[in-house]
Amino acid sequence: MENIQSRFSQKVIAEAIELGEKDEEEAKREEANINTLTSFLESAKGLLTKRAQRERLGDKYNQALELLKEKLNHPNATVRRRVWMTVLSFRFAIPYDSQNEIEEMVVKLMDNKMLLPSPQGPINIFGETYNVAPEAKFEEEDIKEIRQMAKNCVENLRRAVRNTANLTLRGLLAGEPGRFSGYLPPEPYTDHEKGLSFRPGGILIVESKNGFVTPMDGSGKLEGGVQEMKRFEEKGNILRIPVSSLLEGIPFQVNPERLRPWKNLGGNETPVDLDDRFVKKTIYFWHLCKRMVRFAEWLEKINSLATVSPKKFFLDGTLGECLLDFGEPWKQSTDQPGEQMIIARPIVVVERLQKTVEVDGQPRPVDKKFLHLTEVPEYLSDWLRGCLGVYEEGERFEGVPYPLRAFLQAMYGRVARAAADTDHKMAALLLQTQ
Repeated sequence: MENIQSRFSQKVIAEAIELGEKDEEEAKREEANINTLTSFLESAKGLLTKRAQRERLGDKYNQALELLKEKLNHPNATVRRRVWMTVLSFRFAIPYDSQNEIEEMVVKLMDNKMLLPSPQGPINIFGETYNVAPEAKFEEEDIKEIRQMAKNCVENLRRAVRNTANLTLRGLLAGEPGRFSGYLPPEPYTDHEKGLSFRPGGILIVESKNGFVTPMDGSGKLEGGVQEMKRFEEKGNILRIPVSSLLEGIPFQVNPERLRPWKNLGGNETPVDLDDRFVKKTIYFWHLCKRMVRFAEWLEKINSLATVSPKKFFLDGTLGECLLDFGEPWKQSTDQPGEQMIIARPIVVVERLQKTVEVDGQPRPVDKKFLHLTEVPEYLSDWLRGCLGVYEEGERFEGVPYPLRAFLQAMYGRVARAAADTDHKMAALLLQTQ
């Protein structure tokens, strides 16, 4: 009896495996079909605006749409999951030129019931959260994959916008047309109830045009505020501040006429009624721009102090002052296993020096090197307050107190990897030319 049950169980398992393999094969075939289908729909979409192309492609386009809907409702869950993944992957992989284009794409996915608004949804797109419809039969790993795709889609747009930044700080303050990208560090302030608090930081991208500055994009904790400002444009209003208000010594006066929003009507700018929210957001934008300008000016100043490049500082042990900029938030390990603390863009100036002693009336360098911080931004002062002395460097910066020691080790690793990568590329280039 037991042998019969065992043989029956093995048969059921074998049939299940065979059925699963067939499902997977069908899913792969459908994936190829859907890729072709979505590519056709995307390329044909732009052509349908022309009458001749609409007459030629209209029926095929509608047939392709109907076929796609049919595939999205495939009775086999394995196939259906692969079809949904293919469609969503295709949508999020397209290089979009603006936030509006991404938001329009999301609206279409919601119209097709593929994405659903969800207050606690795992997929975050410009501050709005979504979930994939349950019909997709997605598992947890599938959801994670889509969440990463959506994040990459937004980040690719941000990267493209940042790459269009073509103004220097001097150009921005002079009112030259173009875009400027700047960093805002967290700003400490005293809250009457909470005590020491921090205003959020991140990257701010602005556009300068006709003597005014308007918000373009924001990252980190600035993202939500900048998105809110840009939503005024949906109503035709333009949130902007005069470039002159960013200059040192010129106050920004809360004057209704200066803050009055403008609406584009047939190419003409016409004032519209004031809105309290609009006024507050304009003032908030001005404060963000002032913080961005202050930090950019500080960066220019400390750049002029640096006498040694990070490569020479870390790899050659050269004496002098070096600007160390991690360029992004840094995850610092803590005493608790597995726990990390996020440090907002560590950036400092470190000096390496060699002390001297007098021998026979002549100064002689001591065979030891010392490090000390010469510039620390205010937002990092609390983090580095125990590291403001002069310390013997030692092996792997062991003579320097924590957390500065950990930061120096992290920067060394980054510089060494970049140098090795450059050397590898140069060697490959030399081999090609031989």
